[in-house]
Amino acid sequence: MMDVCVNMIVRNADDFIGVVLEAITPYVRVWVTIDSRSNDKTRFIVDSLGVEWDEFEVKNPIEDLVKMRNHQ
Repeated sequence: MMDVCVNMIVRNADDFIGVVLEAITPYVRVWVTIDSRSNDKTRFIVDSLGVEWDEFEVKNPIEDLVKMRNHQ
């Protein structure tokens, strides 16, 4: 595994998150931060692939995006 980390911020990403994670996890370490407003199967998919993730409480999308990036 390379010495590279990929940080992803996602919301309602169940259409593509599985394909993306399966493509990159053999090569890099991945950390996913899920927007608390996500209301699809994103959490389940990320969890089922064994990828580290956490959830960030979003109250003000514009301000909290910066906080979310800093959190990662």
